[in-house]
Amino acid sequence: MDSKSHNKHLHPLEVTEENESTAILDTYRYVNGRRFHNVTGVEYFMPNDEQEISRLEMSYLLVKYLWQNNFSSPIHEKLTNENMRVIDIGCGTGKWSLEMAEMYPKVTFIGIDISPVFPTETKFSNVTFFLANVLDGLPFEKNTFDFVFQRFLTSSYTNKQWEKVINELIRILKPGGYLELMEKDNNWISIGPSSKILQESFLKLLGEKDINPSMNLKIEQLLKDSNQLIDINIETKDILLGSPGGRFGELTLKNQLEAFDHMIPYLSSYMELSIKEFKNKYLDTIPMEVNKYKTCIKCYRHWGRKI
Repeated sequence: MDSKSHNKHLHPLEVTEENESTAILDTYRYVNGRRFHNVTGVEYFMPNDEQEISRLEMSYLLVKYLWQNNFSSPIHEKLTNENMRVIDIGCGTGKWSLEMAEMYPKVTFIGIDISPVFPTETKFSNVTFFLANVLDGLPFEKNTFDFVFQRFLTSSYTNKQWEKVINELIRILKPGGYLELMEKDNNWISIGPSSKILQESFLKLLGEKDINPSMNLKIEQLLKDSNQLIDINIETKDILLGSPGGRFGELTLKNQLEAFDHMIPYLSSYMELSIKEFKNKYLDTIPMEVNKYKTCIKCYRHWGRKI
């Protein structure tokens, strides 16, 4: 397959330079100097500019260190020895797909995202990236992929959209293949007063958009309710933020604060604060609170096998 980015309405084999350029021009909007996606019906708060790309790169490295692997589904042996097909939903910068493509050269990897922040060219012939929105339906026949992987999209789908998303991911999954979802909990545990105000404001903002910030706690039931998956598993990891968590905790806190900083165009306006006030009241004080209260967050992986 061609390794260039693609129009969200096109199959990866149908892209041309003309429709690729048009897609990119239609993809962006700008708020307070930050670049965001321009996809209707997608409640994703994060920008897609260079600062956010850098944060996503670090987030990938931190999560890999946390889990000491790229997935939990029992498919390593098959990926090593068989010609399988894998899709990365919400691939972002494409780091996961690129590393997996290098580790498993027999496997074909496809990464999709609503924003073209992934590479337009790669050195691996077995990985392809293109624009697509799972909410519009994916341009693949049913039973196409052996492994479907999605991560960190809790704040991207509304309550009503989640069931649709799960069914679409299962639709493109082959019988016997695995679906895996990884999410962080938006509810920090053991927090100080400033952290609490910021968290409650963020959760309220999500709630007003019909987004459940703790959807990760319901994913297991969603997978069961599909009646299409068996061998459903859940695994959790606790992350102690800040200096109590050592160097990993400090880097994870930095990454989390950068996420809030990148959401300032939304959060400061919602909380009726100037950007300077927002930073002074929250971003500058939260590190001290996190260290004092030993704040932690949870990361979840859910996976199951298609009947």
